[in-house]
Amino acid sequence: MGKKLTGYLTIPNGVKQPPLIVYPHGGPHARDYKYFDPQLQYFVSMGYAVLQVNFRGSAGFGNDFETAGYFQWGKRMQQDVYDAMDWVIGTNRVSRDKACIVGGSYGGYVALTASFQQPERFDCVVSIAGLSDLKTMVMNGDNFGFYTGHIVDVTNEEAVEKLDEVSAINYIDKITAPILLIHGNKDTRVDYNQSESFYDEAKRKIDVKYVEIKNGTHFFDDNESQQTLYREMTVFLETHLKH
Repeated sequence: MGKKLTGYLTIPNGVKQPPLIVYPHGGPHARDYKYFDPQLQYFVSMGYAVLQVNFRGSAGFGNDFETAGYFQWGKRMQQDVYDAMDWVIGTNRVSRDKACIVGGSYGGYVALTASFQQPERFDCVVSIAGLSDLKTMVMNGDNFGFYTGHIVDVTNEEAVEKLDEVSAINYIDKITAPILLIHGNKDTRVDYNQSESFYDEAKRKIDVKYVEIKNGTHFFDDNESQQTLYREMTVFLETHLKH
């Protein structure tokens, strides 16, 4: 069933049809707002347009909209992001052929899932503290902060096995875009092994870089972690979106 989506498109001043960064929020039961976002401003200051989508499952749009995201990781929640991107490109306000998807936490999962589901869409992918293997995360229970009951019925063995179908670690051969993985090794919400294991599987097959931030948390709270995060993203985005 279709859903009416809301979101935000921020375009840098004086840049005609800028490269597009698709920037799905984390949570996933959170939402984007029109208010100040330092990472958004960082992207725009570099000359990129930024698309933020309140996909189904986002909070703040009523119970029906939020629960429509249950059991839809990698499925309808993911399709909402692609549909919003199609709409934005159709407005002719952003580049039709230069785009990157960047996300943190659940947004990092969206980015990695997009890399194999629709590899032709993106010139690059950035996953910050993201998930690459849903089944492993679910089998670990709620130890890392996600309520797995919204992802899958853990008593349904067939449904748990099908999580492999929406986990990037199982589809590395389909990925064509360069990937940047950034993860703190003190992350208590998403195990940094989600990034490390993906890197170990992918490094001989695709263009992938893994930056593990020593003592970095899920939110990169300290100044050193923030500097590393933005430094790595700057080089990566300039390499793949501006050349």
